[in-house]
Amino acid sequence: MKIDPYLTAILYGDGSVSLRKDGAYAIWIDQAEINRDIMVNEVIPRLRHLGSKVYVYRYYAKKDKTYKFRALIYSKQVYKSLKFIFNSIDTYLNELSNYEARTFIAGLMDAEGTVTDRIVIYNSNRKLLEAVRNKLIQMGFEYVYILQVWSNLRSPDL
Repeated sequence: MKIDPYLTAILYGDGSVSLRKDGAYAIWIDQAEINRDIMVNEVIPRLRHLGSKVYVYRYYAKKDKTYKFRALIYSKQVYKSLKFIFNSIDTYLNELSNYEARTFIAGLMDAEGTVTDRIVIYNSNRKLLEAVRNKLIQMGFEYVYILQVWSNLRSPDL
């Protein structure tokens, strides 16, 4: 099954792909109200294009103490496709055309990115970040850097 690269990336970053206890194959994404336009203009239409009914609702997230929007579909085929892609997301990105890669990176930015005086993508998958870097260089961007700082040090008990 062919899944839109933007949708693949935003689900990889902010989505959930789950086989529920009742056997349902659920795919969903939650976004804060500030990102409502992303849900309405990008995510929901792309989910509808997959051919499954899209359940959209607003709920109060107690943990975050904020209202969020959720878009949810049930599909075994989409579930299996995404699980396969997510297992080697860097390879998936490398195989995309430049146009498809641009839409993928846009989805990853909407999920994991921020823009200030620079563009930053936060993700723990170094292979994915390297693939994004390589695609951006291939597209003509000159200054693309990856920085990951990991620490296993724990704060001393006070």
